[in-house]
Amino acid sequence: MSCRVVLVGLLLGVCKVGRTQADTVVLAGFGAQAGATNGSSSARTEATLPLSACTAAVSQHVVVKVSPQLLQLDHDAVRRAHAAVTMLLAPETCSRLLPGAATKGASHVFTLVFEVGYLRPESILPAQCGDSIVSTAQTAAINNEGFVGFVNHTDATVTVRTTAAAGVLLAAGRLVREMDLQYATAQLPATFCVAQSPAAPTRSHQMGFYFGSRQSDFEQFVRELAVFGTNQIEFAHFGWATGVLKASRVASAVGVEAEASAATAATCSGSNTTELLAWVEYLDTIGLNVSLWWPMNLYTVDNGTKMDTLFADMKRLDSLFIPGGDGGLVLPPAEMLGVVAKMAGILRRHHPGATVWVSGQEYSQANLTALMALAGDREHKGFLSGLVYGPHERVPLAVFDAMAPPTLPVRLYPDLCHTKSAQFEVARWDHALAFTHGRLAVAPRPAAFAGIVNQRLNATFRAHQAHAGFGAYSEGLSDDLNKCVWSGLYSDPDIDLRDLIGHYAKLYLVSSSCCSGRSSNAGAPDHGQSTTSRGHNQLQRDTHNKNLVDLAVDALYSLEQNWHGPVADNMAVSQSLALFSTLVQEGGTDPKHANWRFQAYLYRAYYDAFVQARAVAERAVLSTAVGMLSLPSSESVQDAARLLEAGPVLDTRAALLLNQTRYLAQLVQDTLGGGVLQCQAPDLGIDTVNAPISDMPWLLDRLHKTQKLKSETEQQDAVLALLNWTSAGVGGFYDNLGSVNADDHPHLDPGQGVATDASYYFTPLMAMELDKQRPQRMAWQTFAQAFYDNHIRLYYDGLAAHTRYKVTVVYIPGSSSVKMVASGTIEVHGFFQPEHPPKPYTFDIPPAAVFDGRLELELSQPKGLGGNGACCQVAEVWIHRHDTVLGVEVVRSLLGPVSPHSHPQ
Repeated sequence: MSCRVVLVGLLLGVCKVGRTQADTVVLAGFGAQAGATNGSSSARTEATLPLSACTAAVSQHVVVKVSPQLLQLDHDAVRRAHAAVTMLLAPETCSRLLPGAATKGASHVFTLVFEVGYLRPESILPAQCGDSIVSTAQTAAINNEGFVGFVNHTDATVTVRTTAAAGVLLAAGRLVREMDLQYATAQLPATFCVAQSPAAPTRSHQMGFYFGSRQSDFEQFVRELAVFGTNQIEFAHFGWATGVLKASRVASAVGVEAEASAATAATCSGSNTTELLAWVEYLDTIGLNVSLWWPMNLYTVDNGTKMDTLFADMKRLDSLFIPGGDGGLVLPPAEMLGVVAKMAGILRRHHPGATVWVSGQEYSQANLTALMALAGDREHKGFLSGLVYGPHERVPLAVFDAMAPPTLPVRLYPDLCHTKSAQFEVARWDHALAFTHGRLAVAPRPAAFAGIVNQRLNATFRAHQAHAGFGAYSEGLSDDLNKCVWSGLYSDPDIDLRDLIGHYAKLYLVSSSCCSGRSSNAGAPDHGQSTTSRGHNQLQRDTHNKNLVDLAVDALYSLEQNWHGPVADNMAVSQSLALFSTLVQEGGTDPKHANWRFQAYLYRAYYDAFVQARAVAERAVLSTAVGMLSLPSSESVQDAARLLEAGPVLDTRAALLLNQTRYLAQLVQDTLGGGVLQCQAPDLGIDTVNAPISDMPWLLDRLHKTQKLKSETEQQDAVLALLNWTSAGVGGFYDNLGSVNADDHPHLDPGQGVATDASYYFTPLMAMELDKQRPQRMAWQTFAQAFYDNHIRLYYDGLAAHTRYKVTVVYIPGSSSVKMVASGTIEVHGFFQPEHPPKPYTFDIPPAAVFDGRLELELSQPKGLGGNGACCQVAEVWIHRHDTVLGVEVVRSLLGPVSPHSHPQ
């Protein structure tokens, strides 16, 4: 049995080391005493401790010592350190503990001591701390937020040493994560020792105005971000679309007590200065920095009058981020910096130490180059603190970093919430999931974002970026785990990812606060038992909880795998549902009483399982219909059309999956609010759960038009052309470039790969866009896509000598023109803008382009453009002999384009 240090509540067991030394101890004043002050009875075993009483107990019994040297530099260190402990440690522990009796019978009473300003490189640590922790502690000793925490058996304390007051908040959060919080106790291993030295000083997350007037919910969420290392909140979308600031509440999230229909009315932006000021005051109390995402039109609308008033009223403002694009007014670099200088003047009139950051999002190459040159000159150094690298930057981070003036740090602006049309799109995401979930969904992506963070923390980027850190973009709470991954890894680069996800799972998916649907006596300690019996039961509970945490971690990882590859054949989907179902059963969790995180992840598992069931069923119907058409006739066309009109008959399991998906979505609406979870998609994907995901609507349209052909011969020709759509004839080649199955586009150059190119600068993206106007072929709603100056490249081998070839290509209309060249320099067609809706284009391939049976095609847009960079969107490509008649051409000739929906979706 592992020895445990009991910090809160009562003695659960005795662990002996060596002789008869008892190493299970109680932190004075916590838990039980607080519960007693509220007069809670032992019969109410499921009631939580009263927050105010518990906070008072923590405030009274936690010791905060500040070194004299630090006090000389930071006179407010004691107040801020003590506030960090009482505002973070107390609420997070108390809200997760069950009340118990007094600490009668405890062998030792351990005190939690914060020694602020006492961490030095030469600090001596206990023997249980190992060489790696000692090494990290030495680094932490020169980091403003560095700390080391350990169990000190010599003086019966859990000691936390920090270099400064800023480290207390980080350390308190780590204690919350490490402690086992249950049954009126907060336990730590007797060998506990941890050290942290953050990789960057800024670990920030954006928040819109979706909490509205729900102050306590806002406070709870930012504390939970702080637990994982977040140290700044950036308020965004503050009336930016109109440039209007108002003192009255305009648009914000509704409370859980409101009607369900009103819950979906929440928006991402707001204009209520009263709420903002209250939030800022709380952040100042807890010790979190405050930033604003502040587009230039919020200044230009009235030359900064209301901006000046608001900034004067804000108790704290540490940072101002002014985007150069992707929201608000977009100006040329020189003009933009002129406006920024005036905004910085207003800011520092009220907050002299605040920093000012700008981005060049959506800038062309010329404008980005000009911005870098201007940002580094003397005129702008006085008010500009650094540059921001975010979505819609036209160059990779390494290039941006090299372009930036050496004196200006670079802060990252990662998009952690969006799944497509985003900075970090989901790789190989099946269109069936993309079209149903949409761009904003519950999207835990721990492995993907950990890989991105690790790249950002390597030596290539740290010269600039390590000075700044990140301020993440977000549109709600659906990316909650992603936020914790970024903050957790940036605050502790040495932590193992699975351990970090385990902390998250333990706090939010397994702990006693996860739900109130547990059996009131399940696992609760029996204080009438003997010491040996209590110790045995404690071991059983520890093992059970560890198993549940491992199960929850596996479930979260599995959700990420649900979105990799063709959904119909993805075994991870059923595995995710099985893992969460087991977690419900083994943890005794009633989803109705679970917290919003548990509900949201369970909802995702059911949603994916239903979409998979649909995909499998529709694939079967299509296969049957195609089989009917293999002997084309007017009768087979009619039979196949009737089959497609009837659609798939979902089995009992699929119906249950859909019902449970809708039920869980409503639970999330009632518990949190859809507009809080996903402010851009408050319906939680329920409105699109039956969106088109297969070629059934397209084939039905084609068959209806086939039935209108005058002759049987024409009908047979049309059917044969449909069946041979992908055939490029003898000696030809075909690629479906938008498929997530690599076997469907064997000639596409895969590029660098998403593992090291997560923003697809040198890797073609398998993108998709649902056509809501017409029942389009799925291959025309999915496509390969390049960005900015990159290309789509196709390589062919085995072309016949002395043979004329053509290329037929289906382009998806975009915002820029496209050009195709062969063998590097031979033009196949010049720049032109593809028409909407999509259609096939056929071009002759110059004979000189084919050499030794090989052909290389390259698609590109004009160089140097800005915007979102999306270009070269190509769906299907046929390389065929000059005299080959393609099925796609026959279909278009006989049947024409697909008909628009009578009621666009």
